Amino acid sequence: MPGLIYADGEILYAGNSLKKLDRDSYRAKRIGVIFQSFNLLTNVTAVENIVLSMNISGSKEKDKKAFAYALLKRSG
Repeated sequence: MPGLIYADGEILYAGNSLKKLDRDSYRAKRIGVIFQSFNLLTNVTAVENIVLSMNISGSKEKDKKAFAYALLKRSG
């Protein structure tokens, strides 16, 4: 991870050693950003806004859409 210098010992996150993680894959699938204000595109749907933010994850389009619909259902 950026900023970490591995000297000695081991850091575990969710049961996985940070030394063994593929950093690019970890960033794409496990790190998110929460904005303080809404940063939604007004010319696309709510689902498209969610899917757009997931494009770096490498997930299949149908999986991203299913996840987006599930999030919207949970939020009401």
